Amino acid sequence: MVEALDLTPAEEQRAARLHASAVKIDGCVQIHRDGNFCTMEPGELTALVHTVAHPLDRFYRAMQAMREWYELGRKFPERIILASSSKDIIRAKEEKKTAIVMCFQSPKPIEDDLSNLELFHKLGLRVMQIAYNGRSYLADGSTEPDNAGLSTLGRLATQEMNRLGILIDLSHVGERSSIEAAELSSLPVVCSHSNPKAVTDNPRNISDAEIKAIAEKGGVVGVSGWGPICWRDRSRGRPTIEDFFAQLDYVVELVGADHVSIGTDMTIGTEVGPKGWYTQLYPGVTSEYDRLVESDTNSPRRYAIGLDDITAWPNITRGMVKRGYSDEDILKILGGNLLRVYAQVWDR
Repeated sequence: MVEALDLTPAEEQRAARLHASAVKIDGCVQIHRDGNFCTMEPGELTALVHTVAHPLDRFYRAMQAMREWYELGRKFPERIILASSSKDIIRAKEEKKTAIVMCFQSPKPIEDDLSNLELFHKLGLRVMQIAYNGRSYLADGSTEPDNAGLSTLGRLATQEMNRLGILIDLSHVGERSSIEAAELSSLPVVCSHSNPKAVTDNPRNISDAEIKAIAEKGGVVGVSGWGPICWRDRSRGRPTIEDFFAQLDYVVELVGADHVSIGTDMTIGTEVGPKGWYTQLYPGVTSEYDRLVESDTNSPRRYAIGLDDITAWPNITRGMVKRGYSDEDILKILGGNLLRVYAQVWDR
């Protein structure tokens, strides 16, 4: 039992009722080959926005990764739906299945050819970040010192993503690039898994100006329990669920509950491949956490206490009940806000 979630019996009943009735969308996860998403209780999470290609993957490998999900869809038709519209997520809720939304956390797969956006959209891509920490063809990422903003190609990509119905995700994107993309976009944008820099000062987190720009466009910010961007008191080591709710409370107070969602950035299954690539490329994001808390990316200690893995989602609902959030706001934050944005971007 997490001490911060010591609810009364009445509060527990309310949390269970809300959790069962909510459309629950995790705005960012990574599902690996041995991931246990199919062993979760049917319908436990309504939708998972899955990073279908590794952030360093280029065109061909991304195509292969998407193909693998069509194979999984055929293998587990009773458990998953590959979502291309908001209606697919609603259907997943009704049928007690999990909707899988395919996203790229990097624009590397499209390389420097915007026509590839339409191809990937036809294959099911519905969310894409325009940079991943470093500089892409489209924009500067959050660790680029120049903070140069959108490139000419990035401005064209913003318009093309709007036309196609690919949601623009500003996580891992630099401040100037994020604000420019939000202002240029004709549709809502999101920051699917980032926390306020005012609460946890990490290069991966976002400024108040970015949060406000996203909200003004009608979008949402997904708060995350990923350790390096969640902890507040490094002397205590691993962040707590209270650190997570400090992020959530701050964004709600800054722009309102209509503009907040959840993006845990959790890894489901065992990450394989090059070891230490993230720390080598972006040391300012994770090095201190690696040294003081945990360097194994597959360890539950990479997340806040109480949010150890994907099955801990009920603690998010319980925590909002404990903190006095209204039923309406809880349902919005758990997934209603993202569902609204998806409908606006995908279903036109």
